[in-house]
Amino acid sequence: MTEINKKIELIALDVDGTLLRSDRTLSQKTIDCVHKAVEQGIKVVIATGRHYGGIINYAKELNIVNDGAYAICFNGSGIIDLKTFKPVYKQTLSSSLVTQITKISNKHNLDMHGYRDDFELFLQNEKNPLSVLEATMNFLPYKVDDFIYDENKAYDYMKILSVSKDPDALDVLRKDIEARDFFKDINIVRSDKHFLEYLPKHCSKGHALTELCKILSINIENVMAVGDAENDLEGIKRAGLGVAMKNATDILKENADVVLPYSNDEDGVAYAIEKYALKSI
Repeated sequence: MTEINKKIELIALDVDGTLLRSDRTLSQKTIDCVHKAVEQGIKVVIATGRHYGGIINYAKELNIVNDGAYAICFNGSGIIDLKTFKPVYKQTLSSSLVTQITKISNKHNLDMHGYRDDFELFLQNEKNPLSVLEATMNFLPYKVDDFIYDENKAYDYMKILSVSKDPDALDVLRKDIEARDFFKDINIVRSDKHFLEYLPKHCSKGHALTELCKILSINIENVMAVGDAENDLEGIKRAGLGVAMKNATDILKENADVVLPYSNDEDGVAYAIEKYALKSI
């Protein structure tokens, strides 16, 4: 059993369903606990599927934007310097893979959206409310494209997503994608019941967390990672202390070192920081 009184030097926090309440706000208790962690010299890093535009205001509210401040974005395909918005680590999907995935997704009558390697957001259908929600949550403008490329039109992507109001439709699509030869070249994660996300091979929050620890010269055994969904799985498995929220998916709870007694609407993150990270004064 994992030791839960180890020294925590870095806290990696998922955003939606973890750090934020259901109304997408930060509680004052969470803000206060993060501030205390920062004051004690603990690095606090956001690890999210979002674009950095969707988390920068929260990071400022948490007082974690400073020199040497980073965020894991796009579910691990990018690590962004929050002062410069420049990537210190980046992996991309080729336009060939994007095209193959898009054609299959469209055969299932599902739309796509995604982030190109210059971090711009593109939607396949700007009338799809789930794609528009992506733009709204990340405070981003967007452009429209068909996501079908050839040698005369080629763009790499940080990540792409299939979207559907019907979670079962995404389950069916996932099985289809996983049966394809190119599946060996991508990673698939579920961050929300309405989104199926495709990442470059080997990319995950866990892999990005490992890379970030190298940059910061921190032993990953001294990291606490907190999350609620499948896209947090590799992060909590690699961290020295993997923490699942009360509202987490079953697979996350099964792989976590600790399952919190509180949800994102009950200050679960604040509880985790107080119990497992803060030093007694």
